Amino acid sequence: MLPNMPPNTVVRGANAAAVAAAQQQQQQHAYQQQQQSYEHVQFDQHAQQQQYHYDQQQQQQQQFAHLQAAYDQAAAAAAAAAAVTSSSQQSQAPSPSFEDDAPPSPPSQSFESAYGAPPLEAFSMGTVQHDPKPPAKRKGAFRQEHAIKYGLKVVGPTSGPVTKVQCMFCVHYGREASADDTKRKMNVKGIKYWTPPFRTDHYAMHHDLQHKVMFQHYENASSQERLHFFEPDTVHRLRHLVPKVTPSSSSLDNLDKAKDTKMKRGKTSGSHSRVDPAPTKPSLDPFKMMLPPTEIPHDMQTLVDIYVGHHYTPLEEKWKALTTVASLVAQHVRNGFLETHIRRALVAGATKSEIVQVIMQSASFIGLPKTMDAMKVAHDVFLQGTADSQNQNTVFL
Repeated sequence: MLPNMPPNTVVRGANAAAVAAAQQQQQQHAYQQQQQSYEHVQFDQHAQQQQYHYDQQQQQQQQFAHLQAAYDQAAAAAAAAAAVTSSSQQSQAPSPSFEDDAPPSPPSQSFESAYGAPPLEAFSMGTVQHDPKPPAKRKGAFRQEHAIKYGLKVVGPTSGPVTKVQCMFCVHYGREASADDTKRKMNVKGIKYWTPPFRTDHYAMHHDLQHKVMFQHYENASSQERLHFFEPDTVHRLRHLVPKVTPSSSSLDNLDKAKDTKMKRGKTSGSHSRVDPAPTKPSLDPFKMMLPPTEIPHDMQTLVDIYVGHHYTPLEEKWKALTTVASLVAQHVRNGFLETHIRRALVAGATKSEIVQVIMQSASFIGLPKTMDAMKVAHDVFLQGTADSQNQNTVFL
C-alpha cells in the first residue's frame, strides 16, 4: 500500500475486482447451460427424424411384401387354370400316333395374350417419365441468313413460314446475257421466284447463270456494303457493270444472210410489177436523241419495295419528288399541281436535267402533246426560279 493512499480505497478496489470475477463466472455458467440445452434439442430432433425415416421404410417394405404375395397368388391361380384348360383340351382331342419321341410343338399364343397379364401398375412404386421426342426438323425451310448471303427478299406473308422469295438481282440489275447464249436467254425474262423447298444450290445455280458478274461483286463486298447493295444510289452507281448484249460475228453473218434472202424474195415477187419498192428509211426516235445517255434509278419495282417497307432504307426526298412529278405527268393532272411539285423537286435537290428526263421518259405512253405541255410548265418554272421552301404552296395528293 502506498503511503499517501487511504486504506478504504484499497478495500473498495478489491471488492470491485471480486464482483467482476463473480459476474464473469455467472455469465460463463449461463452460456454453458444454454449450449447444453441447445445440443439436447438438436439431438432429440435428429433422433426423431431417424425414427420417422425408419418407420417409413418399414411401412414401404410391408406394403411391397403384401403386394408381392398377392402377385404370386394371382400368378399361381392363373397357372393352375392354364394347366386345367390344357389337360381338358388334350383329353378331348384325338391322340396322334408318333413314330418317334418328338417333342410337342410350342403353343401359338403366349400366356399373357391368352389369359391376360396381371395389372403391374399396382406394383410400380412410381411412374417413369419418358422425355418426348424432339420435333422433326423441317427440311427445305427458308433461313433468314440466306437473304443477306444470296441477295433474296421474302415476298410471302409476314406471319408463319416463308412461302415465296424473290431474287433482288433480277429486280434491280436485271438478268445478264452474253453473246453465246443470247437466244437461250431471250425467253428468260422477269424476276426469279422460289417456293418451298428452298435449297442453296438453286440460289447458286441461278446467280451463276443469270447474275455472274454482279453476284461476284456482291460476294466481294463487306457485310455493311451488302445491306446497301440494292439501294437506288448504289444501283445507279453499279448498273454500268452489268454486261450488255453485243452481237457476235456469227450473229451478224446470219443477219446479213437473212437480209439477202429477204431482198431476193422481194425482187422475185416484185419483178412483174412496174413500181419499184421504196427504200426503207431508218426510224429515228427524237426523244432518245434528246436525252443524255444516263439513267435515273427510280424503276417501279424499287419504288414498290421501298414504299411497302421491304427495303433497308427509305427513299431520299429528291427521288420522292421526282417520282411524284412522274406520276403527275402520267395522270394528266392540272398544270398547277405539276408546277407546284416541280418546284418542290428543285427545292429537294433535283436538277433541271433530271426533271426533263422524267418528263421525256413519259412521252412514250402519254403522247407528244401532253409531253410538250409538261415541258412548257417545267420551262416556265425554270425561268421563274426556285421558290422559297418556307413560302411555297404545298399540295398533297
